[in-house]
Amino acid sequence: MNIHHNQRGFTLVEVMVALTLLAVGIAAAGTMQISALGASDIAIRITDASTLASATMEELISEDYDDLTSTTSATDANYDTAMSDLSTATSGDGTDDMEVFWNIADDYPITDTKAIRVIVRRSDKGVMRTITLDYIMRKP
Repeated sequence: MNIHHNQRGFTLVEVMVALTLLAVGIAAAGTMQISALGASDIAIRITDASTLASATMEELISEDYDDLTSTTSATDANYDTAMSDLSTATSGDGTDDMEVFWNIADDYPITDTKAIRVIVRRSDKGVMRTITLDYIMRKP
């Protein structure tokens, strides 16, 4: 009788366990890739909205002080409320699915200054997101 005690190789169960672990690892890597692509898309949209807000703000602050007309009046008590009333200051840019608004308040926070607020509103997967920039311009 010839019995081999030193056989080399893998059993079917070991091969199945190894393939199962490999499949789980590949599925996890695929899920991670999909998540990374989604995060990258959101980062690109945030960058686009920030760029649009900055360009609008630069355009507004390049205007002469006297050419900027007030779109709202603000006091210390109602500044945030007044500056969020966008109905009178819509730019109508509409880049992609983003909307740009701005408000200008005369003599705020002190006399001979103008408070400028630029707001870019965008929709990310059905959720409205905003980016807001504020700038205080003094009278020359």
